[in-house]
Amino acid sequence: MIARTEMKAVAKEQIRGNLVALLVCSVIPVVVTAWIGLLPSIGPFIAQIIAPAFSMSVVMIYLGLSYGEKPQAPDAFLGFSIFGKSLWMYIVMEFFIALWAILFIIPGIWKAFGYAMAPYVLAENPEMSAMGALKESERIMKGNKMDLFMLVVSFLGWIFLTAITLGIAGIYTIPYMQATMTQYYYAVRDAAEEEV
Repeated sequence: MIARTEMKAVAKEQIRGNLVALLVCSVIPVVVTAWIGLLPSIGPFIAQIIAPAFSMSVVMIYLGLSYGEKPQAPDAFLGFSIFGKSLWMYIVMEFFIALWAILFIIPGIWKAFGYAMAPYVLAENPEMSAMGALKESERIMKGNKMDLFMLVVSFLGWIFLTAITLGIAGIYTIPYMQATMTQYYYAVRDAAEEEV
């Protein structure tokens, strides 16, 4: 697997010149879900239902970015092309993570790391079922969970900076982290393929 420093270097290069577009793509889901959430009675429920599709949009945007595609505002809705699958995948994922967390916190976190690549798998393979994406994520993450944990830990300084700047640093930090996570997905995917 390629080193974290390499992943981060590639990520920095990819987000350069795209920060404004990525910010717009990030703000649209927040505004839409917040507005829908204000609707009486069913608003918050609908906001929760559409959130997975927006999350999938983010994954698709960064996968596209890694191929040199320029993000655009309408890309914020890309995930709705697989709305049903993304919703079901997140429901199942959250259920099993919660189930493991009930036993002990650590197994719940470990399960979350096992499922972490499922959105990327589904985004790259939209014909795959939600369960298939979850199983594939577990397969490619076998033996890699600690690597992912260390990758997350390596961003703690950036996360702290975002917190103390009241989110302003997030304009750079969030795209940087997302782009790095996409590179991590490619690394574990390719490593798993070589082992087959």
